[in-house]
Amino acid sequence: MRARDILNTLQGRATIGIGLFLAVLYLSGCSKKSTMETGPVEPAHVTFKTVEFPKGSPQLNAIRTIEAKPFYQAEQSFTGQLVWNEDWTNRVFSPVAGRIESIVAEIGKKVKKGDDLALMRSPDYGQAQADYRKAASDLAQAEKTLARVKALREHGAAAIKDVESGQADYDRALSEKQRAELRLQLLGSVGGDFSDLYHVIAPIAGIVVDRNVNVGQEVRSDIVLAGSPQLVVPMFTITDPSKLWVQLDVPEREISKLQPGQPIEVRSSAYPERVFEGHVDLVGASLDPQTRVIHARGNIDNSEGLLKAAMYVTVNVKELLASNAEVVLPSRAVFFLDGKYFVFLETGPWKYEKREVVVSREAPGGMVIVGASTLRAGDRVVSEGNLLLNEMLSDEQSEPSSTPVMVKSS
Repeated sequence: MRARDILNTLQGRATIGIGLFLAVLYLSGCSKKSTMETGPVEPAHVTFKTVEFPKGSPQLNAIRTIEAKPFYQAEQSFTGQLVWNEDWTNRVFSPVAGRIESIVAEIGKKVKKGDDLALMRSPDYGQAQADYRKAASDLAQAEKTLARVKALREHGAAAIKDVESGQADYDRALSEKQRAELRLQLLGSVGGDFSDLYHVIAPIAGIVVDRNVNVGQEVRSDIVLAGSPQLVVPMFTITDPSKLWVQLDVPEREISKLQPGQPIEVRSSAYPERVFEGHVDLVGASLDPQTRVIHARGNIDNSEGLLKAAMYVTVNVKELLASNAEVVLPSRAVFFLDGKYFVFLETGPWKYEKREVVVSREAPGGMVIVGASTLRAGDRVVSEGNLLLNEMLSDEQSEPSSTPVMVKSS
């Protein structure tokens, strides 16, 4: 019995030893697998003025950048008036005389190019169609006559002068028919119904914003409306109200502050809390001799349809520095060190360079930087994470040898 107990004890110890050996192997494999999944430690490349992070570095989560904006030195306010944008406006006149039979398009109606605006009875239009029909009939008759004379000439029954006369009559009839057809095309003939009912159509797509005719009113072909105190009055005005112009009267002493392309802000008493943006589109070439002002024009986006034509507005023209040498940055993007101002400029993906800048003054938008070759409008600078980057540069410069900062990749 004692020998058997000793044998069982030895077998149990062997089993425990094998289990421990397998456990060690398992733990060793897990450790290697964990190391492979984590990956090797990747350094951030730090030089004298630059810090470049590897892709996926956790430090990048603490860094934010912002775009350097051009600095607008001042604002100049002018009084302006909103008008229709003539590039998107058409005033409709009648090319013929007549009497308004019916009004199709009322004010506020959206129309497409070629839609009817009004119908009018016009003897002029009826005469133009009669001339066309007569010219077409004369051409057909001249063509038949010429063919008959040519056939007789082939059989020796007609003289050469008869053929020449027939050819001349045909050429005259063809020219007259082409003239009459062109006249109808210029009148905008619709449908070819050959009646005196003339269709006044929309030459462009847009919204009818004005109407100066009524049913039964006489319209003259010299664009004068009978009974109107004004000599030249359009029958309809069609425009796109989402695009407006603002007209400015600029005093002579302020002319040098205006140039096409300058941004403007438009404010209206109807919407005191709203600011509508646009830009200077045109600066006049001469002064008004009576008022000694120059007429300038701005382009305004009115896609919401809030602004109305003929409104008086206040226009702030932002005076952009001609050299574009100054940019404005938020104060948090600039840090002060050893009596100098610095920023970190993003020079590439995950790469930042420390640059000294000159702060000329403070502005409502932050600090005004004299850009020159240091910074330009559109450059991206670090707005959050400056201290982290500067700390990494300081650590690098304090060590005798160039030792990269170790950063674990995520």
